Parts: sequence; structure tokens; C-alpha cells
Amino acid sequence: MKRPQLLTVALDESAEGLAAVHRTILASLPDRWRITRGEADAAVVFGGKPDWPSRVETTLAAGSRGVLVTRPTWTDPTTVAALEMARASVGAKIAIESTYLADASWKEVVPVLRTHAAEAVLIDSLRIAPTSTVARDAGPGLVAHCVEQLAVISTVVGSMPAVVFMQRAQGHYALRAESDHRIVNAVGVRGGGEADRLNLEIIGLARSWRVSFDSGAIARPAIVEMTDATGVRALPTNYQGGRRCAWLELHDAIIGTTSISYDLALLSECLRLAAPLADGIPETSASGRVG
Repeated sequence: MKRPQLLTVALDESAEGLAAVHRTILASLPDRWRITRGEADAAVVFGGKPDWPSRVETTLAAGSRGVLVTRPTWTDPTTVAALEMARASVGAKIAIESTYLADASWKEVVPVLRTHAAEAVLIDSLRIAPTSTVARDAGPGLVAHCVEQLAVISTVVGSMPAVVFMQRAQGHYALRAESDHRIVNAVGVRGGGEADRLNLEIIGLARSWRVSFDSGAIARPAIVEMTDATGVRALPTNYQGGRRCAWLELHDAIIGTTSISYDLALLSECLRLAAPLADGIPETSASGRVG
């Protein structure tokens, strides 16, 4: 059996807590990634500040073949579109970190969900976002969580012209959209420090699907269930979560064997949809101060 190609990666040490998480994940992929300092095949860029696209572009200009953007906050979608052009011009690969979109169970079921979503009458999603308690490694703002939730929904229903925010406040939001005669509802709320969950329900006349993600642990599996007239059936559990699979995708994309589930094009589209929320509420740091 042919061994995978080993690539090097430089971590972004500006977010100490995130760097520790990725060290743990990369330690489980020793045949694909080796952490190094200085020049490397790929790099991690912390997306917690609005200038992250310019830092990614600088990383690409320095010769990186791939970048993983962690916890990207809201930024101007046109800036992200420009970054996509810069990426394409040098042939590099950029993956957006997500605990959901690269998840192995999710990717397996997405083609079926897309087919059944076309027949659904309601698509409902709940995002329970954690409240960071560590000041040096503040978690993403609620707007960033909304962007990731919209990316999950868009992966199933396709492009949405716009969404309407029915409620938007410091600790929660509620939005609605109509896509091909289906009603799409999404709610996001701040939970406790350990809460980090996303549920998606696709409700149709003949069958319904429920996908439940719980990102409280690195290898906690997603739960996928389908309900029809015969009862409830669950897909086999797969412990390869989104963060680990994002590293697998980035590696294989760099060597030219696969695509990336959460790329700049999908991120830019969801940033556009979330713009009214970004304009309507201020972000809050881990200490509770408005930044």
C-alpha cells in the first residue's frame, strides 16, 4: 500500500488554545502532516480578526501551497472574493475550519439530503454556540456561528437569494428564508461554556431527517437519523469529526486528489447572507466587552 505524501504545516501561535487543539488533531495524522516552524507546505491563519483575508494573502505570497483558516469572523464578502482570485492565480488551496462541513458522516449523507430537501416543506436548524471563558483565546462571535450555520444549510438547499432576520440581539438571532417553496428557519443562541451544538431537520411528507452535531469533544460523532412510515433508522456512527477531516481534505487537495467542503466560495456566499446580522449587533469578547 502506497504511503501518503507527508506535508509540513506551520501553526498560528497567536491563538494559543486553537494551536493546542490542532496539535492534538495533527498528532493523529502523522503520515500526512508534520508541524514545523518557518517555511512550510501549508499554514494556519487565525480568522478571529477582520483582517484575516490580508494575512492569508500574505501567507500565499510567501509560498504556502495551502491554508487552513480557523474561526473566521465576519468580513466584507468582496474581500473574500478577491482572496479567492488570488488563491486561484497561484493554485493554492484554502480550507475554512468547521466542526460540521467536513464531518465524515455529514459528507456521506449530503447527496441524499439534497435530494430529499427538494421535496421538503420545512427545513429547521438550531445552533447553540458556546460562550468563551478564556480571555486570551476568545471564541468566535455569534455572527461567525451564524455564517457557519448558513453554510451547513446552503450545502443542502443550494444558494439562497437572501434571508430575513426576524430577531437579532447580543445573545441570539432568528432568521427565515424561502428556497424553492420550502421554508427555511434558523435560530442561534448563546449557551454555556461547554455548549457547542447544531441540529438540522429536513421535514417532508414522506420522510424526515435529523442531523445532530455536538462539538464538545474532538471525536464526538454526528448523529444522523431518518424517520418514515416504517420507523426511525440511524446511520452508523463515524468518529472522524469535521476538524480532523478538514485536515485530511486540505492535504489531499494540495496533492490534487480531492475537493474542499468549506471553501472561500461558500464562505463568501454565507457572509453575504449574514451581513444584516453583522450590521445589527456588535460582537463581544470573552470578557463581555463590546469590541
